[in-house]
Amino acid sequence: MAGAGPDGLERLLAIEDIKLLRAKYCRAIDSHAFDRLREVLTGDFLLDMSPVGKVLGGAPAPICGRDTVIGMMHKAFAPLEMLLHIVTIPEIEFQDESHATGVWRQETFIKENRPDLPGLGLAYATVFDTYRKENESWRIASVRVELDIVL
Repeated sequence: MAGAGPDGLERLLAIEDIKLLRAKYCRAIDSHAFDRLREVLTGDFLLDMSPVGKVLGGAPAPICGRDTVIGMMHKAFAPLEMLLHIVTIPEIEFQDESHATGVWRQETFIKENRPDLPGLGLAYATVFDTYRKENESWRIASVRVELDIVL
């Protein structure tokens, strides 16, 4: 909806806050600092990796709840020798002063350290986020990953 959400300088600041939020999310996962995710996710966070679950060892269905998701990520991603998410070209739109969506292009580099999935991997995806402002800070409310290609 045109005109929804913050205007002018407040809008630019909110967009930058959301960009930094997404960067912190990726860095926490890549550095296996899963407890840091609590700082950027809402309590009712929803992760939908169902389209890529078999490839990345994730859940076959969406997972709800920050603590449940963090536990799954720790189990699935901690064994990886290296994980690197690069997100670019965000399309951030506001529904109102406290709700926004983001669409990102994502490149993920994976170096396996698991006997069931040896080797290197490179994946390209489109990621769909929702954001919610809580106590004057933006948080990620949901992430849906749609895999485009795996090399």
